[in-house]
Amino acid sequence: MISCYVTFKPLGQKIKCTQGTPLSEVARDAGVRLRSVCGGKGLCGKCRVKVMAGEVPPLTGAERERLSMEEVADGCRLACQIRVLSDITVHVPPESITIPQKLQVAGTEVEVVLEPAVKDYLVALKPATAGDSQSDWERLAHEVQNTLRQPLTTADLMALRKLPSLLRENNWTVRVSIRNGEVVDVRPLNKSPFGLAVDLGTTKIAAYLIDLENGNTLAADGIENPQIACGEDVITRISYAMEHSGITLQQAVIEGLNQLIAKLCPEPERIVEITLVGNTAMNHLFLGLPVKQLGVAPYLPAVQGSLDVKARDIGLNTAPGAYVHLLPGYRHQYRSCPCPPGEVDEHFLRFRPCFRGRAYLLRDARCERGNREGGNTGISGYSSDSSGCPSHRSVRIRGA
Repeated sequence: MISCYVTFKPLGQKIKCTQGTPLSEVARDAGVRLRSVCGGKGLCGKCRVKVMAGEVPPLTGAERERLSMEEVADGCRLACQIRVLSDITVHVPPESITIPQKLQVAGTEVEVVLEPAVKDYLVALKPATAGDSQSDWERLAHEVQNTLRQPLTTADLMALRKLPSLLRENNWTVRVSIRNGEVVDVRPLNKSPFGLAVDLGTTKIAAYLIDLENGNTLAADGIENPQIACGEDVITRISYAMEHSGITLQQAVIEGLNQLIAKLCPEPERIVEITLVGNTAMNHLFLGLPVKQLGVAPYLPAVQGSLDVKARDIGLNTAPGAYVHLLPGYRHQYRSCPCPPGEVDEHFLRFRPCFRGRAYLLRDARCERGNREGGNTGISGYSSDSSGCPSHRSVRIRGA
């Protein structure tokens, strides 16, 4: 394979690529955030660049339709339509770069009973002796089941690999993280467990690092969803995944999340649980599931209920045995079910006492208070009865 170098001016980025690679992909690998409303089909004309030096292929039909003769004469091309044939230098105008999104992660916190899926226990074992033939795992399981009265059925392989050395280095006393009868991690006593809550949006990703011992939010931050480089909306990304590969979109979001995790937590190996919420398409792309069926009638997902997957299986940097819990997406048969995406259902199920006697319009998993009057305005919302249980109804928003 022949290698070429691409230089992006005036950004000062220079990157090595394989000959024949689309310039838009090279830009994405270099961190140059070119606009891609159409997902690289040459339909939007937003990824204009000026070729300053180097060999490029002839104009495509899409370029002839969207570039004027003056632009072509000036060296203007569409990055999604040309492949790198040699070392080239291109100028990227400001209007071709995506504008950084305003990220908001702050909000009003609501006190809830702390009931994490992963329970942490301090376990002190009797040191092994020459006359005691119990294995380290049997010794641990016996203590957890008989002394702590906690069910224990299995252990993650990576946790088992850590157990022998941890026991002997810490005087046979360790922290054990258990999830549904499975030991997902073992750690020294001074390493409390962390959880991560992630809102996977189409344009933005927000993450919150939680101390699972007391429920405190330790850090919060957000980034623009890196998948924007492959399309600025869900439909375009589904089309991109069908024509190219959904793996590219999955890798983009996983890399972005790992960067966010590293920024939030200096010790990501202490994260023993992740809860993630997103719409149906975002969940599919996050897991690397096929999305073709989402784009054609009857628009059925591969999976629609809640799901637990090992974080390491999708490439996330956490405790090796940690799980990612994905909340449900849209419910089956959209037309007959009034419920919006899973994040909204979960929002009310977790915090419904706070909404008693009020009406809310929910947008992007955020709440805006409305009045209690019903009205056929075409805006769907939720209100609650005296018990705090949400019921679907129309909401009239003053000034709308």
